Amino acid sequence: MRLENKKIEEELVEKKIEKRNGEFCVIHCHGADAGKVIKCYPGTKDGYKKALKMHYAIMANKYKEAPPNDLLFLIKYSILNGLDNEAIRYLEELGERKERGETDISIHFKSANSIIYQHWKRIKQKLNNKTLAILILEPYKYEKLKDTLTYLKSVKSGYHSTAKPAYRGELPSLFEDIKHLKWNERPILIDIKADGLRLSLNKIGNECTAFVDPQDLKKKSPNVSNRLETIIKEFNDIVPNNTIVDAELYVAVNGIAQHRTVINSILNTNIEASKFQNYIFAFVFDMLYYNGKDLRNASLEERLHYLSKIKNSEHIRMETVSESQSPGFQGYILDNINEDNLERVLNLIFNNKHGIHKNLQEGIMIKTLNHNYETPQNKGWMKAKQLYEIDVVAYDKSLVKGQTSVWNYDLGINVDKNYYDKLPSKIKIELDGYYFIKYGRSDNTKLNLKPSPTSILRVASEEINKYENIDYKDAPWYRGYINVAMQEVSEKSRSDSLNVFDKLATFQPRRLSVAELARLKHLQKYKSVIDLANNIEDYSDLKLILLGSKLKLERSKWKIPYKPEKLSDNQLHDDWKLLVIIQSKLKEDEKIRIDEESDEYFTEEKLINLGTQLLKEIANRKLINKVEFTVLRNNSESCNKLWNLIKQNLTDEEVEILIK
Repeated sequence: MRLENKKIEEELVEKKIEKRNGEFCVIHCHGADAGKVIKCYPGTKDGYKKALKMHYAIMANKYKEAPPNDLLFLIKYSILNGLDNEAIRYLEELGERKERGETDISIHFKSANSIIYQHWKRIKQKLNNKTLAILILEPYKYEKLKDTLTYLKSVKSGYHSTAKPAYRGELPSLFEDIKHLKWNERPILIDIKADGLRLSLNKIGNECTAFVDPQDLKKKSPNVSNRLETIIKEFNDIVPNNTIVDAELYVAVNGIAQHRTVINSILNTNIEASKFQNYIFAFVFDMLYYNGKDLRNASLEERLHYLSKIKNSEHIRMETVSESQSPGFQGYILDNINEDNLERVLNLIFNNKHGIHKNLQEGIMIKTLNHNYETPQNKGWMKAKQLYEIDVVAYDKSLVKGQTSVWNYDLGINVDKNYYDKLPSKIKIELDGYYFIKYGRSDNTKLNLKPSPTSILRVASEEINKYENIDYKDAPWYRGYINVAMQEVSEKSRSDSLNVFDKLATFQPRRLSVAELARLKHLQKYKSVIDLANNIEDYSDLKLILLGSKLKLERSKWKIPYKPEKLSDNQLHDDWKLLVIIQSKLKEDEKIRIDEESDEYFTEEKLINLGTQLLKEIANRKLINKVEFTVLRNNSESCNKLWNLIKQNLTDEEVEILIK
C-alpha cells in the first residue's frame, strides 16, 4: 500500500488515527470509549501502516454496525491489500444498505488514485450484476433501473427452452392463416425453423452448460455439456455472465445440415465426443437472459436487440434479421405483410438463400414482434412446415382407438418383382400379386375410402426419407414422416414412380451414421486464403488435408485478372502453397468450384495459367535478389506435378533460378 506524505493528515482524519508525540495512535471511534487511545506506533511510514492494520482489524470485526465512511475504509483497505473476498463482503454490505435507503454513497474509484482503480477493475468482475448496479449508480438512477430490470436471482442452469408455437399453419394457405389470426395488422418476424434438437445454452456465473429437451434424450441426462466441448468453450467466450439463449443443435458436413437424428445419435453413442466436435453447430434464435437481465417478459423485438449484441463463433450462429427481402438472413421482419412479400421470404428460406448451412430449414416460424416469451404454448408463434404431395397406395386401414369415423391408412409404393426381391423383408409387402415398399401410415383422417392394392391416396408428407440398401445399392427404399391424407385419386391405380420419391428425398437432410461421421477427416476452416496458407507447415502434409467439394476462397482475388507483381513476397509464397493444395484435390476431381455461389471453377488449365504468372514474378524477383524462394522444397507429389506442368511455360533461365 503506497502512501504519499501529503495525504497522511487526510488519512489521519478519515481513519481516526491521531498523531501524538510523534507517534501514530489508533483511537476508539465509537461508544463510551470514543477518543481513547488503543495503541500507538512509531511515527514512520511503517508505523503508520501498522496503525492502519490495527484500525482495519477493529473495524472488520464489527463491519455490520460500522458507519458508511468506516465501511468505505474497509473496502479500500481490503482492495489495496489483495483481500478480495473481504472486499466483496463489505461491498455487498454497502449495496444492501443502499438498497434499503440507509445510505446514498456511490462507488466512484475512477477519481481515486490509479492503484485503487486498477484493483477495483478486478474486484468488480466478481460482484453480481445487481450489487454492482446499486453501487455505481446514484440513488435516483438505481430506483429507475430497479423498476425495469429483473435480475437473475434463483434461475439455475437447465433446460429453459420451453416455449412452443400455439398455432400451426399450412404453406399453401399461409397468408390466409396469418390473416385469420389478424397478424397481418401488426409487424411479424418470419424465420427459419431449424431441423435440430432444441437446446438451452446457459452461462451462470462463470459456468457454461448445455441442456436439450428431456423428451429428446429420455434414457440419458439432458445435460449434454460433456458432449459439446467446443460449443461450451465458444459460448463462454462470446456471451457475458448470467446469459441464457434458446437454440437448435444440429450437425453439418461440408456446408450441408444433416438430419436431426444424427445429432441425437451423437448424444447417445459411446464413441468419444472429440470425434464429432467439428461437425456440431448451434443456431441461436432467442435470448432469455442477457447479463443477468430477465427478458422472458420482454417483447420479441427487444429480445432480438439483445441477441444482436452477441457475435458469431465458428460453431455458434446468432440469428440475423432484415427488414428487406434480400439474401443472407435467417429471419425477415414484415411490417405490412402481403402475398407478394410473403412469397419472396419463403423463396429465400426454402431455396437456401439464408446464409447458413444448406437444408437446415425444416420449415418456418411466424412470430409477432410485440409478444413475450410465453410458455408452454406461445400464442405469438405459429409454425409451418413444407409438405411434399405424393400419390401412394392405400392398401389397408384401421380405426383410431376410441373413434368411429377417424382412420389411419397403411401406405405403399409400387415396385416390380425384381426390385421387391432385393428389399429387406420388414419394409416390403405383397398383396394379390402387387409388390410394395411400406411407405408408412397416414395421420388421423376422416377421409373414408376402400383400401385395396389399386386404391390411390394423395398425401402431404413433411419428410420423404431415402434409405440405402446395404446389399443392393440399386434398390433403396423410401418412407414418409407425418403423412397428411389429402384426397382420393380415383383416376390412378398405381403410386407415383420411384423417381418422384427419389427427387423429393433430395430435399431432406442426410441421415449420416455416427460411425461414418467419426471416420471423416475434418477440413479446418480458415478466415482467408492467407490464413489457410500460413497454417500449412509442410507440403508433405497436404495428403492429410480434406478440402471438401465446395472450397470457399476469396472471390475478389481469383475472379479478377491475377496481378502477382502487386503482391508482397509473403503473399506470393502463400499463393503458391494454395495452388499446390488445389492441385492435390484435382487428383480426385476434374474441377473445383471457386466458391459456393459462382459458376467458375479451378481447372488444371486455370492452375497452370495462374501458376505461370506467379512463378515468372518470383523468378524476376530472385534475379535481382529481392526474394528467397525454392519451388521444390520436398518431394510432394502435388508440388512436383504442378511444377512439371508449369515449367513448360517458363524459360530455361527462369527454371534454373526457381530450383536453386
